[in-house]
Amino acid sequence: MVQNTKKVFIYRGIKVLYQDFLPSGDRKLKPLVVLPGHLHTEKNIMSMITALSKFSPVILVEMPGWGENSSHAINDVDSADILAKFFEERGLRGANLLALGDSTALAYFFAYMYPRWPGKLVLSGVAARLRDAVRTLFKGNVDALANAKQGSFITGMHSGILNHSKRAQIQNYQLAKESLYETLKVEIDNEDPEGGINRLNRYLSRDDLPDGVKVPTLLIAGEYDPYTSVHDHFLVARRCESAHLAVISGTDHLCVIQKPNEFSMTVLSFLVKGSVSPMAGVRVHDSTEIPGYLRQIYPRVHLDEIGFIESKSGAPIPINIKDMNIYGCQLFTLFSKHRAFNETRLTLRLTTSDVEDFKLDLSFFSQNRGTFKGVFHHTSMDLLESLETMLERFQQENTKKHSLISA
Repeated sequence: MVQNTKKVFIYRGIKVLYQDFLPSGDRKLKPLVVLPGHLHTEKNIMSMITALSKFSPVILVEMPGWGENSSHAINDVDSADILAKFFEERGLRGANLLALGDSTALAYFFAYMYPRWPGKLVLSGVAARLRDAVRTLFKGNVDALANAKQGSFITGMHSGILNHSKRAQIQNYQLAKESLYETLKVEIDNEDPEGGINRLNRYLSRDDLPDGVKVPTLLIAGEYDPYTSVHDHFLVARRCESAHLAVISGTDHLCVIQKPNEFSMTVLSFLVKGSVSPMAGVRVHDSTEIPGYLRQIYPRVHLDEIGFIESKSGAPIPINIKDMNIYGCQLFTLFSKHRAFNETRLTLRLTTSDVEDFKLDLSFFSQNRGTFKGVFHHTSMDLLESLETMLERFQQENTKKHSLISA
């Protein structure tokens, strides 16, 4: 592989960084343009780049706000226009396009707006629309970064991107965690948080993906991805005229880091054949109905406990805790009209026979006739793991009052 230095492409005053990775021998496939996004850096996807560049020229493109491109991030539609100009100037009509994480929306809009430019489209870590729970969690992460609450920011990003509850089943979980923390350290160490806040706000402000992409598309999902779930990928596949869904077993949102060989072989198979060959650790689905095992439901523990909601609006409000996991909870109260529930951030206080005064910060994202769904904003990984230990103890009791709902 021949690796060239990064170059600059400027269009309408907006800077794009790109880097060429060329095969050492004759090229066998069309060029592959890679969009790494915010959390997938050149360093942590180098294994994939090295593998794919044996067969195809790889062009790593860092749009504004990604990697070393510190320019102010712009919306996906405007980015798609700039990417189209980049394709035109570089003579890349027919090149394949691979996008990871938060760059997937840009790649999708590019294929939708310019269907004759990309040859094939590969998306990993994509959602047609971010779920309300995910938006609520990331809104809390933005607030934590803005208010210099480093512990809350790191823990919120960790629990949103990595599947902590499935870490024992995820290969290279620790490697992915270290990679994530190294990327987030840049945001924490920056004296001016505006750039980081702007990058994170992309998670909240992105548009829903439209129907009707005509470009042949491969969706690659991590089996335990809590951020963009397998079901999210399936819903995107249904918006495409020709799509395949590949699920990499034992991975989460950072599947390209956790299983780079399986990821690269899945991509290469699709680029060569237009489909994915059967291989160990990868399940492929082309049907219109998502298989039952892919309807990923994260473990929830039925509690049937009384807790209290604390706010700035007065005395604690009694509430029934219906179920809970380390990410959030479902609650019920007869006092749903209380002014406290108009606040965006509240505290849940839980007291049981063997747990005294366990407090959790949360935000509600759903309400229906007294039933509330909330997302936790953990201030540290120690607190998250303390909650996990408590829930595991309740689960092991397996009583009518405490039992596992689903895994």
